[in-house]
Amino acid sequence: MIRNLQQTPYAETDSNVSCYNLKTYIGKTVSFEGTIIGSLCVVYQEDYIPSDDDKKLLGIVASAIGVEEERKRVEEEYKTILRTAMDGFSIDDMQGRILDVNDAYCRLTGYSRDEMLTMGISDVEAVETPGETAQRIKKIMEVWRGSL
Repeated sequence: MIRNLQQTPYAETDSNVSCYNLKTYIGKTVSFEGTIIGSLCVVYQEDYIPSDDDKKLLGIVASAIGVEEERKRVEEEYKTILRTAMDGFSIDDMQGRILDVNDAYCRLTGYSRDEMLTMGISDVEAVETPGETAQRIKKIMEVWRGSL
């Protein structure tokens, strides 16, 4: 926390301090798994001393931001792997609807990505009947749940 921002070097280096008459700065590092990935900053136009609850809330928000940033990073990593894989991949929901596919799977089936995203596994499954596909999904989920 920095109070009296007008009397600090920040007043000279950040024009927002004088432009908006900022008086108090409160910052909290944003991190995930011990790595700092940014900061959460709150500024006030009054001399403000945060309560313990204010500090706790700032910590919770900073933690949530860290988790969300990591989720975005992992999602981008997954998308890159999925897009560049040589093998055909699809991600399907419990009802057998196709949620995502990579280019290799589209080439394999002959459908465009947009077409695939309107389809279900049964629409592209050459061997199984829709009932057999539903049973396979059920069995996969039972095995998956049993491994938790």
